[in-house]
Amino acid sequence: AWLMNQPPVPQAVPETRLAFPFNLRPLMGLWTALYLQPGPVAPQPARSAEWNRGAALVNGLGHCTACHTPRDASGGELASTAYLAGALGDGWQAPPLGALARGPVPWTEAALVQYLQRGHHAEHGIAGGSMAPVVQALAKAPLADVQAMAHYLVSLQPTAPPVDGQALGAHTARTHTAPLGPAQRMFESAFGACHHEGDGPQLLGMNHPLALNSTL
Repeated sequence: AWLMNQPPVPQAVPETRLAFPFNLRPLMGLWTALYLQPGPVAPQPARSAEWNRGAALVNGLGHCTACHTPRDASGGELASTAYLAGALGDGWQAPPLGALARGPVPWTEAALVQYLQRGHHAEHGIAGGSMAPVVQALAKAPLADVQAMAHYLVSLQPTAPPVDGQALGAHTARTHTAPLGPAQRMFESAFGACHHEGDGPQLLGMNHPLALNSTL
């Protein structure tokens, strides 16, 4: 109310510098008609309140699909055919989530909550790039909301037997006993501080072997 009662300030609208045809504003109306889905996320009565809360946050306010769902040539999300299937944006790979999530260790709700609020998990890796601001925001979000998001995303995964990530990492380290080749020596010198397999150095108290990375 206070803002709407302030005196107006004359300001010329800046001239658009977008290239053709993106400088034609009416095209936004066509794009909106094709891709905008107005209204709240419809709840599913057969699901729990936590699941529906998580679905609303992931697909609405959290707009996770903006990075984790690929787009067509017009910039629209391929939600009907490749929902949360992973995509490349700003030079970073947003990994698949839910049913297409890859990685040797399946996500659990507890692991995903830690990853979303702290930006890392020993069995999945470290958040970086455009995911870092998301972690900064979710670190301040109510825990119940982050738990609901994790509950929804984990429910999309196919049922899989549990995997002991620590045992898998230790096994991978034991199998790398052959003499180092040029490529592995380069890897150890450049990335070993963070991703050493086994009992290597730690950075900020953490060591994340690439064998357990969910992005690769």
